[in-house]
Amino acid sequence: MYIKRLLIVILLSLGLAWLLGYYFDSRYKKKWKWLVFDKAATALSPEPSYDILLLGNSRVYTGLNPYYIDSITGLNSYNLALDGSDEQEMKLLTTLYLQHHQAPHIVLVGLDNSMLVKYNILKERFAYLFYLEHDSVYDSMKRHGFPTALIRVFPFLKYSFFDEYNRASLFRPQPHLPVTGHNPYKGFINIFPGPVEPSTGPIINKTPFRALPTAKTINDTAALVLTQTVELLQANNCQIIFLFPPVRDRSAELTGRFLKFESFFINLAKSKNITMMRADTMELFSPGYFVDNGHLNVPGSVLLSQAVGNFIRDHMQPGSIPIKKETAR
Repeated sequence: MYIKRLLIVILLSLGLAWLLGYYFDSRYKKKWKWLVFDKAATALSPEPSYDILLLGNSRVYTGLNPYYIDSITGLNSYNLALDGSDEQEMKLLTTLYLQHHQAPHIVLVGLDNSMLVKYNILKERFAYLFYLEHDSVYDSMKRHGFPTALIRVFPFLKYSFFDEYNRASLFRPQPHLPVTGHNPYKGFINIFPGPVEPSTGPIINKTPFRALPTAKTINDTAALVLTQTVELLQANNCQIIFLFPPVRDRSAELTGRFLKFESFFINLAKSKNITMMRADTMELFSPGYFVDNGHLNVPGSVLLSQAVGNFIRDHMQPGSIPIKKETAR
């Protein structure tokens, strides 16, 4: 009798846990749909396949609107960048996309010094625990310390490994995201409609974006992962563009530490025959287009998107999609 009751209690507890897990899953997916889930769904869905993929962190995520790029190039692009993304997440999303789609003709990689620092953002990307049926996701999350085998059997247990912020987000109201014209659009979103200070004012020190890590030296593992992503794309006949995103004040980057990171990107581009676009040296982007030193507001994102569209169009071979092979300078 005791064993029978115990079994009933266990089964009822597991059933309740599954029901609660299903309820929490729907809330969490709705809460973070605009960030990770939309990008993961795009990478894992076989249709559509895009001509252009945009990769990077928040500087691409909020800076490149596919609407303007497509309008200029006549191609079909998607912004697969994420806020706070690092080189490991970029490789994971690239791998997933290539596994489920025809390879894009052009891939633009927005460069950032944080890509050469071992950041391990996947330790905080709990949304990927919803996709453990895919081997690439399973292996990546396992390497980052999650008990993936256990979570795959008992999915509701994933909430035990969430941090406090993500658990609390289940009970917070859904954030309101302003919809204006072509924003959001195909993976792009920017919530800053215009200048947040006079264009002649001081640089904003408090940024609304995730603070990315800095270091004085390049992490060899991070550099290897970035190189592997480049090689994976080139093995699938993708033409790659390295984009140095615009900055409001470049003087901070003209130091020994930052120049070392910049030199790595330039040398990688040269060794892999990758075309570079130096938006960081363009005088086109006045201070009024920035939210902080590296992120653009909506008018700035339109300007950068148009510049990228023009760059891709001008580097395309006549009558075909792939851009011209050019040695990086």
